[in-house]
Amino acid sequence: MRSYTDRAIKTGQPFSSDFEVKLPSGKRAYYHASVQPVKGPEEKVIKLSGIVQDITERKLVEEEKRGLEEKAQVASRLAAVGEMVAGIAHEINNPLTGVLGFSQMLLDNKNIPEDIKENLKLITDGKSAGG
Repeated sequence: MRSYTDRAIKTGQPFSSDFEVKLPSGKRAYYHASVQPVKGPEEKVIKLSGIVQDITERKLVEEEKRGLEEKAQVASRLAAVGEMVAGIAHEINNPLTGVLGFSQMLLDNKNIPEDIKENLKLITDGKSAGG
């Protein structure tokens, strides 16, 4: 803060700044300071006039809002991934429905050799040949 006041005295320009203070309790507090140089004869800065406002509540609300926005973005991305997965599953399941239906139909055919029927049963039961 000291460099801001020094600069205001040297340049005659007003300034404002937000800053954080760690309180003895360990909590954080936020303040906004506005300083206006007061000029005397020959436009020389003779004093600074200022105000300091406690903006802790506003800052904490902004932090909470940012956190909620981040969570909303994550939820949105997860929803998009879920939609994509559902679309992929649909694209995979459509042809498989035909394969399963045709396999079940072939199982009912008496002219199919037994070894092929075993393979068809693997298809209809959804199990792999290895286990």
